[in-house]
Amino acid sequence: MKKLFVKKLFRFCVLVTLISSFIGCGKSGGDSASGNGEVTYPKTVKIGTQKLVEDEMLAIHEGLIQKYFEEKGIECNFINFDSGADVNAALVSGSIDFGNFGTTPATVATALGIETELIWLHAVIGAGESLVVKNGSGIKSVKDLKGKRVATPVASTSHFALLSALKDAGIEKDVTILDMKPSDIVAAWSRGDIEAAYVWNPALGNCEESDGTILIGSDDLMEIGCVTADTEVVRKEFAKAYPELVSYYVAAMIEAGDIYRESPEKAAEILSKQLDISLDEATKQMNGNVWLSAEDALSADYFGTSEKKGNLVKVFKDTADFLVSQNSIDEAPGIETFEEFVNPAYIEEAVKILKK
Repeated sequence: MKKLFVKKLFRFCVLVTLISSFIGCGKSGGDSASGNGEVTYPKTVKIGTQKLVEDEMLAIHEGLIQKYFEEKGIECNFINFDSGADVNAALVSGSIDFGNFGTTPATVATALGIETELIWLHAVIGAGESLVVKNGSGIKSVKDLKGKRVATPVASTSHFALLSALKDAGIEKDVTILDMKPSDIVAAWSRGDIEAAYVWNPALGNCEESDGTILIGSDDLMEIGCVTADTEVVRKEFAKAYPELVSYYVAAMIEAGDIYRESPEKAAEILSKQLDISLDEATKQMNGNVWLSAEDALSADYFGTSEKKGNLVKVFKDTADFLVSQNSIDEAPGIETFEEFVNPAYIEEAVKILKK
């Protein structure tokens, strides 16, 4: 499994190198101001999304992102992805400006030198990502996974959580990990090809409903220091040219979070229809993660402030060090790289925008 993952990363690094040589061509880069000093905005902003029960899906449905961008004549192009690896590839190619993925692929991106900044946490992952096992498989604990095949999307937060659980149980070298996208996991589960999977909803719920039992969740793994989250990043080139637009995006996420906190029933109803899941499932998934307020995000536990960065810097550094120990990446960047990556400034500015 490790050799396969390293080969995948090698191919990805080659992709980074090849595309980087062309990345200056055909872009809207350069000075974003016109001759008279006014900002010239792009015609389209490309936002990479994932279909998750989170603030971004709620913000899109309620038109919160669109209201900020469209008043400036900017079209929002929402592009859905199935995995963090796909988001990384799109960031490298410049085919998206914003990307939604987990802390693990965000760490991999930083380690590979992909120029992005962390601007928001959509959710701190709890029971919404879990290890599900087949009923009747005899798997009653993590140690029972020894000699088994477990599916997970490689280079995702689920993969990181699974590796953390296996290492804690002392069997990280005794389990075959199969790299599958969530939709493929559900299909393999239905065919009986796998006995366990670490994945997020809705694939997690589909497996559980189809003769499965949740063994542990990412909330349980916090006890051993494994912290994962769904993050939002922006390409540095875009952020440098249009910092105001980045703050507008964050403001939309804060507003969506307020809907969730003030009217959770309304939020669940919207998300259930948007993602074509039951109301009960939408509610369950919402409750499975922690949605941060702006105040939460700017606390020492997470982003911190521009003057003093918070615990997220250490979380990303620890994640990188762990991935090195698993031969998933060759080298972990220094702490200063993650100090630069975690940027609370856009949240701070978004708060000011919402107070106007």
